[in-house]
Formats: sequence, structure tokens, C-alpha cells
Amino acid sequence: TTDMRPDANPDYVMDSRLLNFPDDHWDLVASCHHLEHIGRWEQEQVWKEMFRVTKPGGRCEHVMPSIEWAAAKIKEGSVDGHVLDVLYGAQEAHGYVRDMNTHYFGYTKAIAKALAEQAGYVDVEVKDWRDFENVKYSLTVTGRKPLPGEPISGGEPETTVSEVETK
Repeated sequence: TTDMRPDANPDYVMDSRLLNFPDDHWDLVASCHHLEHIGRWEQEQVWKEMFRVTKPGGRCEHVMPSIEWAAAKIKEGSVDGHVLDVLYGAQEAHGYVRDMNTHYFGYTKAIAKALAEQAGYVDVEVKDWRDFENVKYSLTVTGRKPLPGEPISGGEPETTVSEVETK
């Protein structure tokens, strides 16, 4: 595990935007409720960095809160602690300093897919509460780093993050 907080007892204390691992190092690069804590303008960088350290044929699996879930709840008139946590992070609720537990980015299915594909992952799938009832407010994005010389079906990503943001 990696974490910027030494008190979280990670295997490696480091910033995900600048991973101190060699290229093509890990079979699986995964995170759970981590990427939303990285700013909007650094999202492409962190995805490229995660892709860089994934071995060819290796996989990514990332879980993050869905702002689409929060929006649906707000539209229903149901704003509770879970909705506020998805939007803003739990902040001091878990004993961390605010800047380490605040959300600086919001994920939708389209944005998650675009970031993964722009980084270079293929076979990208994004699932959320609409796909599985027990997922609640999270979404999961999975993908695979292509093998050297592997033909990439579809070529360029379906959508870029910039295109998603302007829709």
C-alpha cells in the first residue's frame, strides 16, 4: 500500500502523483476511496502514473464515490451524512486533518472511463449503484494495460475528460 500519511502504516509513504516505482512494476494497481482526494487538474497525471507502474497485461481496479449517486439523492430530497461525505469527504470525522480527508474531485461513470482510457487502459468497465444494489454510493472502474504490440480495438478513447466536462 501507499499513502502520504505515515500514521496510516502504509508499505510505502509516497504521493500517488509521483510513484517511486519502476515502469511496468505491478500486476494490480488498485485504490479504494483515494482518487477523489486528488485535485481536478492533477487527475490525468495520477492516472498516467498508475498506468506507468502497471505491468503489461496487468489490471487496475479503483473504487471511488459517485457524485451521480449524490446528485440523485439530492434530487430525491434526501441529503444525509453519506451524501455530504460523497460531496465533501468525511473531513475530520475519522481523525485525519481536513486537507487529507476532503474531496477535491467528483467522479461520474463517464469521467472515470475517460480518465482510465486516456491513461492507456483498455477493456475499461465502470459500474455503480445502478449496476449493483449493494454498492451504495461508490463506483468501480477496472481496466487492463495492453500487452506490447497488442492491437487496441477502438483506437482512441471514446471520450476525453474535456469532452465529458463540456457536455
